[in-house]
Amino acid sequence: MEGYIQLHRRLLEWEWYDDTPTFKLFIHCLLKANYTDKKWRGNYIKRGQFITSISNLSHETGLTLKQVRKSLDKLVKTGELGKVTSSRNTMITVLSYNNYQQEGKPKGEVRANKGQSEGKVRATTNKDNKDNKDNKESNKLDFVKLLSFINQKTGRKYRTINDKVKRKYKARLKEGYTKEDILNSIINASNLQYHKENGCQYLTPEFFSRQETLDKYGNEAKGNLIASFPEPVN
Repeated sequence: MEGYIQLHRRLLEWEWYDDTPTFKLFIHCLLKANYTDKKWRGNYIKRGQFITSISNLSHETGLTLKQVRKSLDKLVKTGELGKVTSSRNTMITVLSYNNYQQEGKPKGEVRANKGQSEGKVRATTNKDNKDNKDNKESNKLDFVKLLSFINQKTGRKYRTINDKVKRKYKARLKEGYTKEDILNSIINASNLQYHKENGCQYLTPEFFSRQETLDKYGNEAKGNLIASFPEPVN
């Protein structure tokens, strides 16, 4: 990826300047954001936006999943970033992007190579109300498929997911975790030798509804990611 970003000295007075994970994540978002409006695969991508995922941000910045989520929450709360999460990805918008990155060639500013206006950052947009509604629908869990997938990966024979545990899964989704995080947690935990030696007895449906489980095991699984739950195994 080519291009530059402008950094003003006023960042030294920014409230998150001495919060290393949050500062690092914000600078990363500035670097990743589209410099110009673009069309890609029939979608209109606005300046200051880009598509990513919590796992990708963790991998690209070296921050833990927990640090990424906590820092994102801070930046959203204070109006630096906007975030729209779907079942497959997260749309990040750098709010007031023009206040940070003026159009045209800057004078007397730190820069790197030539313009990011090449538009090599690929993204899609889901900012309008219709897409937001679709994202909410697509991020709903099918608990029948979820239970079947847990049984398939762990070799267990759990018969149901109770309402209390279902509420915990829904709470994780509202916090920004995705189906992808849940799938990766199930795959990664069930592949560990420790759990295999113990017959995966600790890998219950409730176990995968915990925040700490998703933070620990939710990184990208080896090989291709599964975008959705497989059909239930009879």
